[in-house]
Amino acid sequence: MRRFEDSALKRLENQDPFIVSFVGGKGGVGTTTLCSEVAAFLSSKGIEVGVADLDLFGGDLNIKFDLALSGKTHTLSDLVPFAEELDSGVARNAFSETRVHVYVLPPLKNPRQVSSIYPSHLKKIIDAASQSFNILLVDCASGVNPLTLPVVSTSKLIILVTTPEIASISGAKRIIDALEEESCTSGWLLVVNRSIGARDSLALAEIEAFLGMRTSVIISEDTENARRLTDEGRFLFREKTHLARGILLLARNILSRAQRPSILLE
Repeated sequence: MRRFEDSALKRLENQDPFIVSFVGGKGGVGTTTLCSEVAAFLSSKGIEVGVADLDLFGGDLNIKFDLALSGKTHTLSDLVPFAEELDSGVARNAFSETRVHVYVLPPLKNPRQVSSIYPSHLKKIIDAASQSFNILLVDCASGVNPLTLPVVSTSKLIILVTTPEIASISGAKRIIDALEEESCTSGWLLVVNRSIGARDSLALAEIEAFLGMRTSVIISEDTENARRLTDEGRFLFREKTHLARGILLLARNILSRAQRPSILLE
């Protein structure tokens, strides 16, 4: 059983805001699932973690945490009108605490509102919210999205998720190129999700050569178990599977970037 060292938690509390953006080159590569799993793991270790859903048209991160969009649930829609003068307290209050003590900000109540949103709105909302959490995770829409690009490019860490297929990897390369044009200085973690090892259509070396970066985490294909456990409202990282081990490795990689020296102890 691993635990989070109290002194390390204090170091996280005293550091600058740490924003982690999850991005994927196409839909369905697993960014939302991995973001929610990492958030639940971090919370289980006593870390105060917020998650903002910036998939403005199709975000469903709230479902992963069994958070209903009732009239009392705040969303990104409630913060946009106040983005220019938003402070960390107001931003924090818009996040809803879930059953696993992860704080979630769902996307727009009405996707038509996207026409009145500018990239600066999202950037200011995320910057304000990040001051209230040890770590703030951001789940972004797939592909190169001009609205979320400033948030991603100024995050402390970018989790680039791809599956070992041409369409996904090509989309991931477009994200890398777009962020290079933004003079992005963030750290990167490349995650190859749903891998079947030697039977993948593209070898790991081919993926790394095309994207120009090394793989940090490989997560095994286990779609059947993932669907079943998600439908049962259970988190994958708690299971004793290859899939769970991959998720835990990703979470620990994020922790090692958020605070050094290593803060996970036996």
